[in-house]
Amino acid sequence: MNDKQEVHCIIVSKHDAEKAIRILKKSGILATGFKIIRCNDVIKIPITGKTLPKEVEEDLTKEGVVFKESVDRFEPKTFIKTYKDLIKNMPRSVLDKLPTSYDIVGEIILIRLPEELRSYSHIIGNALLNFHKNVKGVYEILGETHGVERVTPLKLIAGHKVEKTIYVEHGIKFVVYVGKTYINPSLCFEHARIAKEVYDGEKVLDMFCGIGGFSLHIAYAKKVEVYATDINPYAIMSLISSLKINKLKGKVYPVLGDSSLIYSKFFRGVFDRVIMNLPAYSHVFLKHACKVLKEDGGVIHYYRFAESINEVIYEISRTINSIRRIVKFLNMRTVLEISPRKRLYVVDVYVM
Repeated sequence: MNDKQEVHCIIVSKHDAEKAIRILKKSGILATGFKIIRCNDVIKIPITGKTLPKEVEEDLTKEGVVFKESVDRFEPKTFIKTYKDLIKNMPRSVLDKLPTSYDIVGEIILIRLPEELRSYSHIIGNALLNFHKNVKGVYEILGETHGVERVTPLKLIAGHKVEKTIYVEHGIKFVVYVGKTYINPSLCFEHARIAKEVYDGEKVLDMFCGIGGFSLHIAYAKKVEVYATDINPYAIMSLISSLKINKLKGKVYPVLGDSSLIYSKFFRGVFDRVIMNLPAYSHVFLKHACKVLKEDGGVIHYYRFAESINEVIYEISRTINSIRRIVKFLNMRTVLEISPRKRLYVVDVYVM
């Protein structure tokens, strides 16, 4: 507990406390850094300075507040600005390495911890749990997203295990199966950006839809048909559940399976736009995306991990020009910085 300090104050009855605090606050002399003392039927309110200004005395009297000036020992308030303020008995060298960012996904928190903080994971998790009152479970991200189903390894470090939660992004609700589906709140800007690019009446293929980040944003904003495909059954289950709790302008058709096999075989020349958010392997499917675009042209949104944007442009040019013709590079930007030598880029390209 903090050491108490001697502070000037006024003593009023508990019935006059609200009026007195309002007047002191308005006058700027309420000592907000200290806790008010409640003692039986009286309240001791700390003030700045050693005496009440005359005009404040007059304001209190006009309001019918009976008061007495005094001095007492007050406990300083503890200002909690981040979860770090709740962590005690941890070496300074370790405190300085606590992460400043983490993701809140519905009722859970996802956080990455450096190796030297692993032994303190339970303490960190409980601090986050106490700081965010609506959170039920805190999970440590143990590694990178892996496998064709894009699953991120998680470990519960505080609270209760959460099987399923609802994550809200720009007013759109997403059902998330924790630890079984890919979720990245950092892509919220991209979801909204692509939705703005789409026109009413388009047919869109979301080749690796996950829980439907792009698909739901697009159908929420535009009168379109979106074919959303993923090989992860939990991702498709999430999307189907999300469709039931959102009011959409467009239609979304969830499809479980390998989009390269399904669409390049049965949907050649169908789509106005293809979204390729599979950054580690999107180059493998680029030819398939070209095949499903309409013959008179369409747009590909290509997401890719690389060291530089030039690598991505070269990869796109070499692959697409062997099948079709690039009319224009519409947009290119860095989406996320993964490490000093690895970034997530997006390139939007119009193909004929």
